[in-house]
Amino acid sequence: MTELRGALHALLAEAEVRFDGLRAALRRARGGPVAGEVHVYGGHGNRYEAVVRGRVLEARTLPAATPDDPAWRNLLGTLARLESEEIGGAGLRVRAGRAAVEVEADGEGYFEARFPTPDGDGLWRSVEVELVRAPPPYEPGAVTAGAYQVPSPEAEFGVISDLDDTVLRTDATSLLRMARRTFLGNVHTREAFDGVGTFYRALRDGPAGIRRPFFYVSSSPWNLFDLLAEFLALNEIPRGTLLLKDYGLTADHLLASDHVSHKIGHVFAVLDTHPELDFVLMGDSGQDDAAVYARVVAERRGRIRAVYLRDVAPDRRDVRALIEEISAAGVPAVLGRDTGSMATSAAEVGLVAAHVLEELARPAGTAPGAPAPVVDVPAPDLDASAVSD
Repeated sequence: MTELRGALHALLAEAEVRFDGLRAALRRARGGPVAGEVHVYGGHGNRYEAVVRGRVLEARTLPAATPDDPAWRNLLGTLARLESEEIGGAGLRVRAGRAAVEVEADGEGYFEARFPTPDGDGLWRSVEVELVRAPPPYEPGAVTAGAYQVPSPEAEFGVISDLDDTVLRTDATSLLRMARRTFLGNVHTREAFDGVGTFYRALRDGPAGIRRPFFYVSSSPWNLFDLLAEFLALNEIPRGTLLLKDYGLTADHLLASDHVSHKIGHVFAVLDTHPELDFVLMGDSGQDDAAVYARVVAERRGRIRAVYLRDVAPDRRDVRALIEEISAAGVPAVLGRDTGSMATSAAEVGLVAAHVLEELARPAGTAPGAPAPVVDVPAPDLDASAVSD
């Protein structure tokens, strides 16, 4: 079976290489240069070294989405994002402050640049990536600006969060509902869970104006990067470094890595890059976040301040058992059906100010100075079960 899987992998990888070569040949045959563009996905770093990722694609223009777009137009927009034309082997020059490095994109157009972290202030730093060399028929010259995070050691902790069914409603436990939301909706129709923006902003804003870093680890494809970044901004959810997934074929990987390997790899990389910070881990019960975070707690003892999971699959007994395991290791762990239960725990252990609970209880659109209605926000159960319903 292993030999058969390996043979199939090699066959599919070779087919993709030949198909990409055929597409490039057809473009050359049409004559004339084709514009390329650089997508900068951002990155992060410590005081010594930073990493920035991105991708080189054939230039295209996607129409801006509106709240009133019909489903068929949203479907076309989603398919256009997913059907990108990568430019493999392109040469790039990355500039960040006084640092400048040159890198080459891989066969799928992805690149990763590492450079000494320049001096600077603030959480976010600027980076510029120039397309300096491109295979025919593509022309170089495109320049794209981006940003990466360099957290202050005084931030005390950062936040690593899932996106699907943690921040935005995806219905990942139902393939049909998930497909409908993903393919037939757009950035304006996608919904954030109630209170997420308020809770996450409270976690972000540290003392003396210091902002804590956010990292969003998701199994969504990199093709949706711009949509997810815009979703966060529209819903006033803190900006963060997005760590998404490559679904392409390579000589080493058959399609994408599994969800657990993808998430564990990125979480450990973030923790290792920022050894001076502890972290709060956010996820949901629909996939394998509980198993991933239990392993992180076990292998990075003393680095995790709390684990909060949104309960979107109440029948998952394995998730409840893992929450108990995390709690037994001395880490506050809550499995909650709403943002309030997680925020209550965060206030109790000093991660956010108590007034955040009042903001969560206030109806949307109510002025901050208006009295909040009397609403019972469920307090998390932090005993042996550490489960909040």
